[in-house]
Amino acid sequence: IEQRVAPTREVLDASFAHQTNQRPDQPDTKKEVKDVATIKFHGELDRTERSLFFVNPTVERDAPRSIEFRGFGAIGPGYRLEQSARFLAQVQVGAGWVYEQFSNFPNNDFFPGYLGVEASYTFKHGVVMEGTLDYFPSVEPSKSSGLFRGTFAMRFPIDEKFYVNVRFTEKNDKNPA
Repeated sequence: IEQRVAPTREVLDASFAHQTNQRPDQPDTKKEVKDVATIKFHGELDRTERSLFFVNPTVERDAPRSIEFRGFGAIGPGYRLEQSARFLAQVQVGAGWVYEQFSNFPNNDFFPGYLGVEASYTFKHGVVMEGTLDYFPSVEPSKSSGLFRGTFAMRFPIDEKFYVNVRFTEKNDKNPA
């Protein structure tokens, strides 16, 4: 869900996936292989036509990897390299936070830096191509190597308000599981 009312923009992104595997000839082999959920909010307040202030808290869960809860986010300034009716490109830098609660390992928390990149393009027939990169490098080397999230998505319009969304996401973290 995205809302743009100058001078602000809010984006709420939620996803959930659950999957089990079982051998057809062995009913007692049912195994949970995926139980993940992510909720991300990205809010912006325009300072000028090109500069902005942002906040982007995220929570996620990944039960098969022993991540009961992970909360992370960042706050800071951003800059729009280009913005038009069909194209957006912007960067953000700031300070972040990460809190991780594991089911089989000690909890972890640290304060990283943050670098974000976002771009989107809307084609003539309404198809939207977009990508985001979120990098949280740790400034405390003993705590973690940081987090990286990258997403590439294509949205295909069904009608004026509904889309089919095809998304590829890369998550990289130093999870103990």
